Amino acid sequence: SKPINGNVSLRLGIMKSLLNRLRLQSDLLPRFLGWAVPACPFFLEPVLVTAYTALFWAIAAPPRKAVQANIRVLHPQMPAPAVWWGSFRVFLNFAWTCVDAERARDGAGAFHWEVDGAERFDQASALDSGLLLLTAHMGNYDVAAAAFADRFGKKVHAVRAPEPTEELQNFRRAELARNAGDSLAIAYNTAEGMLGIDLIRALGNGEVVAIQGDRVMFDVSPTFCPFDQNGDNVRLRVPVGPFVLAMTARVPILPLFVIRTGMRSYRILCGETFDCVRTSRDKQADLDRAVAHWGHVLEKVVRPHWDQWFVFEPAFAVEPPSGILSGLG
Repeated sequence: SKPINGNVSLRLGIMKSLLNRLRLQSDLLPRFLGWAVPACPFFLEPVLVTAYTALFWAIAAPPRKAVQANIRVLHPQMPAPAVWWGSFRVFLNFAWTCVDAERARDGAGAFHWEVDGAERFDQASALDSGLLLLTAHMGNYDVAAAAFADRFGKKVHAVRAPEPTEELQNFRRAELARNAGDSLAIAYNTAEGMLGIDLIRALGNGEVVAIQGDRVMFDVSPTFCPFDQNGDNVRLRVPVGPFVLAMTARVPILPLFVIRTGMRSYRILCGETFDCVRTSRDKQADLDRAVAHWGHVLEKVVRPHWDQWFVFEPAFAVEPPSGILSGLG
């Protein structure tokens, strides 16, 4: 009976391993994209991207429901059928950015870039101090970082959250390393690292740190920023780390967003720089002001471009917390 039990355990282990590889968070899908995108004829791209997006939208129930919940908060008057269709549009736009990223890594196809606020971009790039570039999960973060790193004239450190599985993390790390040149470094916000110290040192050396500030994942400390331009009293969970980093390093914050406008076409939306500085003994009040300002800036971009906001988890706290920073542990 022991050999039989051993064989059963082995088979169960193999089946479990195969099922893990088939999860959406595994490295199987990006590896497939890495093979399929270069091999796909250009004229078949729209058909295949739409078909595969429909499949994943149908089977990925938790992300689909989370996106629908976020859309309802952003546009509470939107009819239910429009919310369902809208969630598919979010998935479809995300799929297109993934395809574009693969095309960029493969070196195929030219990309068209527009910059809305080019003067603000150039002024921020010319600063003698370091610069914290605060962005959102929109457009194509990795492609934009690689395309515009040289324009800053200083090294750019693009911070990414770790992937949910070790296999996917190893794959992404190797994939991004191929595109990172002398002007771009990829940094992972892992629990075991000393990333904060490294980023403060980089900012002190006059370099640029790019962080996405609209999504809280894993054990990252959250805070709540106002998101109530329409008077609906909702709050968005955002990471507090970027604001603490800017305050500690004493560098300005540049809001910058990437919007997809068409086939391999993107627009950079560059906002006005703002500060997160200590003005009194009340550090929390100073953080509150910077977080609130970021919330207003972010809302003006996310509401009209909701179908390009790639947050696949519930993002909002509908009941307002007792204080903006009450989410800190």
